[in-house]
Amino acid sequence: MYRQDQSSFTIIGAIAAGVFAVAFVALMVIGDFAFSPALFLAAAVSGVAAIVLTVGFHEAPQAPSPRKSARDAAVAAHAERQAAKVVETASAPVAEAAPEPTPAPAPAAGADDLKQLSGVGPALEKKLHASGVTTFAQIAAWTPADVADMDEKLSFKGRIDRDGWIEQAKKLAGG
Repeated sequence: MYRQDQSSFTIIGAIAAGVFAVAFVALMVIGDFAFSPALFLAAAVSGVAAIVLTVGFHEAPQAPSPRKSARDAAVAAHAERQAAKVVETASAPVAEAAPEPTPAPAPAAGADDLKQLSGVGPALEKKLHASGVTTFAQIAAWTPADVADMDEKLSFKGRIDRDGWIEQAKKLAGG
């Protein structure tokens, strides 16, 4: 049995009770049944309806979406790159380190209202915050590699460039 809560059982019970009442009245009036057979058949019909609703109302849990797995893989790959960067920095001179995409500056003490950017609403702002983006300065400093990474993380498909976030962020970060 899958996750079921009290409200869904209440709804199923109300529907089954309605089915019972309609079936009972229909059997008595239209079917011209006696009281006891009509009562028994109506109870059987409402019981079957309750079972069907319970099975149909509570679907099986879905397998994890591939998008979530891809995101987890991207996060793990990013963590590996950061760990490799730390090892390279510690063991090799700075001049020999391989160039990585420029990391965004650390967020300031207070987060900016990212909803001021064209196309960013409350839900998208939450996604950006979850990805560590909280200020206009961070967005203004994005490189093409950072934009591609963020497009992949948030499934934007070029929206950052279309809406001109970097240009807007540069203006908003400047004052």
